Amino acid sequence: MKQPCPEKAGCRYKHFLDYGDAGQYRKRIEEVRRDFEDLKKNNLRHNPRMKCAAHNSEAVAICAYCGRALCAECVKSSANERMTCSDNCASALARNDKALQLILQKSLQSARASAFYSFLCGGLSLAAAVGAHFYLPSPFLIWFTAGCGGVFIASGIWYNQIARKQKS
Repeated sequence: MKQPCPEKAGCRYKHFLDYGDAGQYRKRIEEVRRDFEDLKKNNLRHNPRMKCAAHNSEAVAICAYCGRALCAECVKSSANERMTCSDNCASALARNDKALQLILQKSLQSARASAFYSFLCGGLSLAAAVGAHFYLPSPFLIWFTAGCGGVFIASGIWYNQIARKQKS
């Protein structure tokens, strides 16, 4: 059977506890309150130090892949000068970096292809506008295809600028 949180209306936890857990929960709340009162009384700040996951000594770095705290003995540099805790983390980090480079390379190729096809469609639309001027003297058709050609050319320029920015 569940009961509401033992705290009063000011409780910030919106959860329910089993009857068996309520006593442990109350004890923990009292411990935290006592610690907080001690800190307030002594005017101290709670500044815990990170400890190494393996040696329980003070940490000097954090693994770039998994986030474990590392002491001076545990630190291993990977190929790209980031700290890792093991060879598995170093290889996973290298795989992630390789995947990121591949995504950026594919994005550059996509921007170049979009620029090429936009220029191609813009040129064809402008050619169709010229052809419509001679063969189908309809002002709407001429202006519409010319406008589409201009929009395609503008988007080609935009994609080309994106590709140049990504390359550098």
